[in-house]
Amino acid sequence: MVYFNSATFISGYIHKDLYAYLDINWISSYNMHIIQDLYKHDAIKVKEFTPYNTTLGDIYIKNSINLLWYAESVLISYFNPIVDTSGSVSISKRIDTIELKRQLLFILCIPEVYEDLFYMKYEEINMLKDLIIIHSCKKASLPAQNIFCVIEYLHGLIHNSTVIMDESFKQVQELYNKNISLFEYEYISIYHFAYCEFTHFYKYSLYLYEINTNLFISNTNTLIQEDYNYISKREYTYIPEDRIIPYKGKGIVISSIYIKCIMRFNYNSTKIQNEKVLDRIEHKKLSYSYLAIKCVDISYCDHYHVQVVDNNAHRIHIIHIPFFIYNDNDGIKYNYIHTLGDIVVYIKRIFHACKGSKNIPVINNVHPFKYNRAEKTWSLVTKHNTCTSEGINSESIENDMDKTMEEMHNSGYDVIFYYIKENIDTTEFILAQFNPIDIKTLKEAYKEDEEEAKKLFDQYDVNINSPRIPLFLPRLMTAAIHMGPYVLKSEMYTFKHLGDYQGLIPVEFSNWLDYNILNANTSNQKKLIEKAKEYRQCINYYSDFVILSFKQPYEDCDCYSMNIMISILEENIVEITWQVKKQHGLGEYTNYKLDLIPWNRNCTKTQFDYKNTLNIAYSFLNIFQKKHISQDMSYYGIFIYSLKHKNKSIIFPISCPEMKSQLYDLLTQTNEMYHILSPKLKETSQNLKDHLNTEIPNLYNVSRIYITIKSINYTKSKLGLNYNILNIFF
Repeated sequence: MVYFNSATFISGYIHKDLYAYLDINWISSYNMHIIQDLYKHDAIKVKEFTPYNTTLGDIYIKNSINLLWYAESVLISYFNPIVDTSGSVSISKRIDTIELKRQLLFILCIPEVYEDLFYMKYEEINMLKDLIIIHSCKKASLPAQNIFCVIEYLHGLIHNSTVIMDESFKQVQELYNKNISLFEYEYISIYHFAYCEFTHFYKYSLYLYEINTNLFISNTNTLIQEDYNYISKREYTYIPEDRIIPYKGKGIVISSIYIKCIMRFNYNSTKIQNEKVLDRIEHKKLSYSYLAIKCVDISYCDHYHVQVVDNNAHRIHIIHIPFFIYNDNDGIKYNYIHTLGDIVVYIKRIFHACKGSKNIPVINNVHPFKYNRAEKTWSLVTKHNTCTSEGINSESIENDMDKTMEEMHNSGYDVIFYYIKENIDTTEFILAQFNPIDIKTLKEAYKEDEEEAKKLFDQYDVNINSPRIPLFLPRLMTAAIHMGPYVLKSEMYTFKHLGDYQGLIPVEFSNWLDYNILNANTSNQKKLIEKAKEYRQCINYYSDFVILSFKQPYEDCDCYSMNIMISILEENIVEITWQVKKQHGLGEYTNYKLDLIPWNRNCTKTQFDYKNTLNIAYSFLNIFQKKHISQDMSYYGIFIYSLKHKNKSIIFPISCPEMKSQLYDLLTQTNEMYHILSPKLKETSQNLKDHLNTEIPNLYNVSRIYITIKSINYTKSKLGLNYNILNIFF
């Protein structure tokens, strides 16, 4: 039988391998402490959240989206919310106050923030504020007494508490940043200010909190009793018996971590013209530093990509590397100057990026493997090439580690980099290749039930032309294969030390649906569609594990955040700087901004520069109008833009077609969750669908743009077989 139950897995494999796996991948945030515990036990201290030690367990419990709250957040961006206009202030002051209150609300367009504010107690905010002042006041970036006044105001507004709103808004009015009142901030800056306040809150908050029990008892507040929208929202989130739930914004509303990279070298342009570029480069030196960036500038410069396999997480990462670009008599040249050795060091820095890691030796656990396109074999790229021919000294053979990706490609090889935590010299592996669902199987599924097959497989892309990327599986992970969607294709396999890792041929595993087709004559065999529905999250396992062909077009958000600069410091000394985002896999938000018109009046843009900036903005925004570059992934977030010559900004949701499709389905009366929706969502369902399709504006009329976006793997398929193991314990 293809599937083994979890008891079989555990009883056969409770040994040091399983314990070691759980020790590494257990949820780092998993504890039952809530903020009240910090007042009872002095030993428990408020701590800063750090995403550097994210585990697979953290990703397992985090990667999901509550569509009901997503719909409510879209509703916020659709309406101009009504705010309290009472008071005896002047008309002009009242208008400013109304506008500021309205602008503060748009942070609720982030669904995780909205959900947390709805369920958490107001006391949580003040308790955390007190603890920050006691333990970390020197690190607080805001005046201590006003540190969370925006959060307090929004909590009061959501729960119709006039007292909280009035008191907290007075504190908002008193806030000054560099002697500039929030009333003088333009729209985007106010949104950014609110976002930063929430990053500060989630940075110090615990992972868990006890929900506001007043939500579920008779409330004396008449406004709440009569607010059916409020009452409906109480049912949006599953509440366990102990009424303790995790903060949805914890770990995802953060300042992004970037690694700044600097390459400096001497370039001798006077050498022989037909000599390769690397031979003209001397004294090449790379250095790195680590940055927390609240909002990254959108930019673009030509670069290339390499693939990195995280062999522990079973995930492919795309690493962005700049060209060395220069002009000569023949035009612009785009040069690959990073050798495989350079790229190995670069990847180590990215995967080991953490505070204080600058002077810590980096472990040798990044290994480049070359795929021979002619022989279809895999070999480790070693420091010294051991392959020799008769009469040729091995030391005279050019070292592959000193070659570029371009040179390897021209020699008939594709290079994939592996991040392997185990010691490859002492660990027994099998080299496993997981094949996608066969086209014949997909055709059979559509033949069996076309409507249901479309729901399951319309986004499924079978890439049969590109070679598959294998994984190095230790013993424990091969046991998980029997709980997952794969069966051994043909030959038997054995665990062994893979020696010098040369000329390896992967062991192939076929998808379980193909097995279902081969055994279709079995009387008790489930229908193909039934089987696919049962293991829906497994359909896209390892969908990214294909080799990107050399110079194959690839585009994601990180292509626009590199901020590449190529400078000539002095004669023949070149410096290339760029930045790369540290990926945590939690579905964290990233903020991007671009000033289409310079804020500094002394800074002028040529018409060419202006058009180039517009093209970059359009290209970046178009990423979110099409299918995610990676299968089974989705984008969603918000887009704010300020109009030229007007004190006005506009906000609307941005999302990829898959997210739009999910929300369309939710807002359809036949959906099983439709009855849970708040009355306002039901009333405006068609308008919200239209709102989701808001077109990108004509940027010639725009002065500034700001995007908050996240990328999520909503089925958790990117965990691969790790999902099947973690699913036993959580």
